[in-house]
Amino acid sequence: MAGSEVARRPVQIAEFKTAVRELSQQELAAARQALEARARQLARTSERLARHVQELEQQEGEGGNLALFRTSLRENEVVLGNCRERLEAVGLEEEFRGYAGATAADGRPQKQARAHN
Repeated sequence: MAGSEVARRPVQIAEFKTAVRELSQQELAAARQALEARARQLARTSERLARHVQELEQQEGEGGNLALFRTSLRENEVVLGNCRERLEAVGLEEEFRGYAGATAADGRPQKQARAHN
C-alpha cells in the first residue's frame, strides 16, 4: 500500500489485526501506549463537547452551532470506538503471545487466550 493511500483512509480493523501480529513486543507496547493516550484524549474531548452541547441546547434550542457540535461529538465517538477496538486487538495479541498483564480495552485483565483467525 502506497504511503499516499494510507494518508487518504484510516486502516480498517481487519488490516490492523493482521499488522499487529507482525509487531515486536516493544512495538506492540508502543502501539498500546499510543492508543491509550489517544483514547484518553478522545474521551476528554467527548466530555467537553457533550457539556458544550448541553449548554447550547439550553441557550439556543436547535439552531446555531448546536448541529455542528452534535456532529463533532458523534464523529469523535466513532473515532473513540475505533480506538477502543484497536486496543482490544492489541490486548488479544498480547494475550495470545502470553505477555503478562495483557488487558482488554476497558483495562480489565483478559480471561482467556484466543487463537489467531
